[in-house]
Amino acid sequence: MSCFPESTYAFYLDGELAPDERRPVEAHLVRCRSCRALVVALREEAGLLADVLHERAPRSFRLAPRSAPPPRELALGLLPMVGLGVVALAVLGWIVQSGLPAGIGWLNPLRPEGAYAMAFDLLFLLRDEVPGLLRLLASLAAVGSVSLLLLVAVSALSRRLEGTLAFGLGLLVLAAAPAPGAALELHLHEDEVAVPAGETVDRTMVVNADTVRVDGTVDGDLIVVLADRLLLRGEVRGNVFCSARTIEVSGRVQGNLHAVGEKVRLDGEVGGNLYTLAELVTVAEGARVGRDATHVAHGASVEGAVGRDLFLLGEWLEVSGAVARHVEARAERVALLDGARVGGDVDALFWRPSKVEVAPGAVVAGEVRSRLHEQAHRTRMQRYARGGFYALLAIRLGAAFALGLLFYLVVPRLFAVHLATAGELFRSLGLGFLALVATPIALVLVAITLFGIPLALLGLAAYLAALYLSGILVAALLGTQVTRPRTETWRSFALALLAGLAIVIVASELPWVGVPIRVFVVLTGLGLVVERLRAAWQAARAAPAV
Repeated sequence: MSCFPESTYAFYLDGELAPDERRPVEAHLVRCRSCRALVVALREEAGLLADVLHERAPRSFRLAPRSAPPPRELALGLLPMVGLGVVALAVLGWIVQSGLPAGIGWLNPLRPEGAYAMAFDLLFLLRDEVPGLLRLLASLAAVGSVSLLLLVAVSALSRRLEGTLAFGLGLLVLAAAPAPGAALELHLHEDEVAVPAGETVDRTMVVNADTVRVDGTVDGDLIVVLADRLLLRGEVRGNVFCSARTIEVSGRVQGNLHAVGEKVRLDGEVGGNLYTLAELVTVAEGARVGRDATHVAHGASVEGAVGRDLFLLGEWLEVSGAVARHVEARAERVALLDGARVGGDVDALFWRPSKVEVAPGAVVAGEVRSRLHEQAHRTRMQRYARGGFYALLAIRLGAAFALGLLFYLVVPRLFAVHLATAGELFRSLGLGFLALVATPIALVLVAITLFGIPLALLGLAAYLAALYLSGILVAALLGTQVTRPRTETWRSFALALLAGLAIVIVASELPWVGVPIRVFVVLTGLGLVVERLRAAWQAARAAPAV
């Protein structure tokens, strides 16, 4: 039997077909996949049109079960889940907020030990074992970012808004963009890239290789992305931006050194500032940093000289060299060893009772201050006696409520979410976990190419927005189940959202289980966001071409 015309399906959806006309249509829909997709698209189109014309209140936050499951089945699924959830939240809350004995401290998932090695292992696995996927993502990132920039430029010019300004900005972009091969040297997906001694590269280098050796001179910036090892024994006359498992700098960097790695060692000289994010940082004897040294690391050993200030955020800091001005640390252990020379003050903020260790041979021109972090010596229940705590909660509640209401008025179908059974909840949690983990990895892969950086930044902004929106979606879902509105208007939604946000925010601040509850809310909300995006994509695919 041939397919019915589109007008027949429209009459079918509007309920205008007689019973004897309706039965053949339904029988055909059972067999024809394309007609079923057309009916789904027509239903979505009719609903959207009705919302726009205010013919009915938007049916976008009806959170009741789509098909009510048997009560016994629902109870059998939810009760064990709630019991296991309570136990898991209690155990995870104890780990996060109480810590573990020193002998088994590696079980704490928030400790940085080994995290850098695991992160680099994962990134190298993706780079080496999935080269086809990496090249595809790099190509898509390059094409997408260039297309986006061209689209923005054409749109701005076509609207003739601020034409003179747009023309001037266009000239500025053309003037600032380097000619291909003139100011940029790319080395991608290579085993080893070397600048031999006596050789000078008079342009900025962007390198993605297993091993990078610089024994000569780079007259520009050096950008190293995902290398296994960087050996800089020559000179870089610009800045260095590098991410590698092992970074060794025994040469000279005239500008700033930005290093992300598992182990970072400086034996040479940095003319500007030194910024590191690593597990272990060593500023060896004889090394020199011209300005400030800032370390976010598990541990740092400073045996050389720092021209201005030294700052550490991590576990431990040992200083046996010279710091011209001040030393500031947020750590568990700070030690000034024999030979240390500090021209200013030493200010250490500890998370547990401790003090700065000063050896007899260390010299400090200023004061040595050891302070205990305010939250470390305050009990968890004392914060509930402060008015500022409740003021902050009120600000969070107001901001989330305003943003959630705005999203509902602009994109009401975003809140068309359902969690009727335990299976749907677990599916949402799984999707949320995948989105939470896979999205940052995808953004890193996209950003590996220079042209993919703008696209990665846009993706990062969307990712952060989805994280914030996830809590609002869960709050709307929970609030609707609590208030049980009889009508589906924006006022009833606002009341449900306010109630849900109050429950979520208060629960996330509870002692012991507050942090795990936040994780649970984020994962569930991200799963709901993924579900809505997938539904929108399927509806767009099913919509007939105009």
